[in-house]
Amino acid sequence: MGAPGARPASPTSRRLGVAHPDRAEIAVLAAEGLTTPQIGERMFISKGTVKAHLAHIFKMLDVHNCTELTARAVRRGATS
Repeated sequence: MGAPGARPASPTSRRLGVAHPDRAEIAVLAAEGLTTPQIGERMFISKGTVKAHLAHIFKMLDVHNCTELTARAVRRGATS
């Protein structure tokens, strides 16, 4: 079980292989072409927080940039 008050993993986060729901949302938004500032505005978080989450996502998924992240998301059905 996760931390108290933590949201459960969504189907999208399971498809992507990213357990943290916020990171899964950031991954999908990045894969859809949103910029770091746009993601931050949409999620009400700072650009620095978006960048930190993206760094974790890239490492976790063994991708090196948003192009590779997009390809992974499309292959796994997380975005079109």
